[in-house]
Amino acid sequence: MTRRKHSSRKRTARRQNISVRIITCVVAALLVIVSVRSYSLYQKKLAYNKQEAAVTRQIASEEARSKEIDAYEAYVGTDEFVEQIARDRLGLAYPNEILFRPEE
Repeated sequence: MTRRKHSSRKRTARRQNISVRIITCVVAALLVIVSVRSYSLYQKKLAYNKQEAAVTRQIASEEARSKEIDAYEAYVGTDEFVEQIARDRLGLAYPNEILFRPEE
């Protein structure tokens, strides 16, 4: 009878040992999978941060351009702009103004 108990204990110990190894392998596999996914997500985060910075710079650039356009729009409505266009493009001058042109 002692033999049976002894061999039964060996089987139980062997089964427990195998179970522990299987559980250890499963936990190790899960750890590897989580680590790989974590690294992948970290890389995506870095890429998104770069993309966000680029978009932020582009927004700032477009806002500055919008301000320039608004300033030019205000300038177009002034008499100074009309006068400049009349002189440059149409060659007009005030009646009491004398224009000097270079000799050709």
